Amino acid sequence: MPKHVREVVIASVIMLVSAVALLAIAGFQYRPDETGAAQPYEILGYQFQSIVGGAVPADEYLKLDHLYNGKAVISSGSVQFSALAFPYLTIDQTGLAPHIIVDFFWRERGQENIVKTERLYHYGDGSLTLHLATNPLWTGEIIELGLSVEGELKRPLVIQTFKLESWSILTWAASIWDQWWSYGGWKGTSVNYISGGRYDKIQNIPPPDLPMLPAVASWLGVSLVLYILIRRLLSLKLNWHLPLTMLFLAWLLLDSRWLHELWRRTQFTQYRYGDKTQQQKWQSEKDGQWYLMVEQLKKHLPEQSARIFQVMKSSEPMDDYYRYRVRYHLLPHNVFPFLQALPERSDIRSGDYILDLGEHSSLLYNSDNNQLEDAGSASVPLQSVTLKYRSLLGRLYQFRD
Repeated sequence: MPKHVREVVIASVIMLVSAVALLAIAGFQYRPDETGAAQPYEILGYQFQSIVGGAVPADEYLKLDHLYNGKAVISSGSVQFSALAFPYLTIDQTGLAPHIIVDFFWRERGQENIVKTERLYHYGDGSLTLHLATNPLWTGEIIELGLSVEGELKRPLVIQTFKLESWSILTWAASIWDQWWSYGGWKGTSVNYISGGRYDKIQNIPPPDLPMLPAVASWLGVSLVLYILIRRLLSLKLNWHLPLTMLFLAWLLLDSRWLHELWRRTQFTQYRYGDKTQQQKWQSEKDGQWYLMVEQLKKHLPEQSARIFQVMKSSEPMDDYYRYRVRYHLLPHNVFPFLQALPERSDIRSGDYILDLGEHSSLLYNSDNNQLEDAGSASVPLQSVTLKYRSLLGRLYQFRD
């Protein structure tokens, strides 16, 4: 065996041993206090029901080959088990891809009218393991579960099995691995940043149970310590090639994760923006509905630049983002976006506009006397106000003195 091949083999064996040791230690460290040995609860694909869309049984699987108005829902029907007994879900499937949005959903006894969801950020065929216990909504007695699908189905989505499992070190390790390799998505951070999975404070997506970078660093450190101990016990000569090989293998794993994420982002970006005009790209953004609203609203504005007072009570983390995106789409109009209540009478001139944004507004318009008042503040009502445009996301008024 060539020397360099032997060094790679030795380094790989040492790192494998250290990985097993770390897995055992970390697994029992993260082991929950109560781990019942419940038998896995398995639902075969053909046992699911198609509620919306074209999903049909195929042998023991369920094959979804077309959507209805861009949507599909498949349900397990009536089930009954305790969420606490099954903290993990393994889904065997083919067809998960960036051009579809897939949510795992469930309903709980006592809250039958509330559908709780967790989005799947895994692409590619095969098994994926979700650690449902990290979701605070996974509680109580589960009476239904399933998947909702939106987007464009370019190839069939095939569901083979749903397997709900109690804690085991292998299931825990599988969930960690799937967290590391799930699609992280664009987060506004550097492409060189690797969290190992999806983590978003704004969208309330929890971080991985075991972050990838510290885990790989610990793995490398234990491997190097193990090599030093073996060298001293066997009185071997120090071979710098082995530590460097271990460092390379650890770096290769992290770099593979980075390349995997970059490729997924490239696929997602190509699907969302490829071969589209600038207007179509704006419609494909997260604020696409706001862009469409602004396009309708512009029909009621003059061609020359107008003064617009933008009112929006920020109650959600993304509200301020949408506020400034609306301002951007309204350019070159002169938009003042900082208001959360009606402007003062001394600040507004005849011909100015007031744009009230958001689904939950405290502005009240009386069409009988053309008065606009703010029920949520002590500001003086405005008279001589005309409603120009109304939609779920915004209302446009014009003040005429």
